[in-house]
Amino acid sequence: NETVITVEIAKTLEEQQKGLSGRNLLQSDTGMLFVYESPTKPVFWMKEMNFPIDIIWINNGKIVGFEENLIPEDPPTTRYSPVFLVDTVLEVNSGFIKFNNLKINDELDILVSN
Repeated sequence: NETVITVEIAKTLEEQQKGLSGRNLLQSDTGMLFVYESPTKPVFWMKEMNFPIDIIWINNGKIVGFEENLIPEDPPTTRYSPVFLVDTVLEVNSGFIKFNNLKINDELDILVSN
């Protein structure tokens, strides 16, 4: 639907393990993008999260699944993982999926600029 967001890319294993943990908020129309060298089924949790998020599971530029309105847990006990292999994961503010009416098989254009 032509929605454009700015993302921070979690490139290193350390950045991917930390994710959005410890942050107080995520600005609207922003997110964190996790890019994997080969398709995988990564496991996410809400460790040290301070706000709810949506997780979008992506493979070959298409949404293959998502998790909505994930609430921080203390201590974190729930683990989230895609049903299908993914090469990219996008974390955004809670409600993003619903607001943008995202569906399985929707295509996402990911443009990287320097």
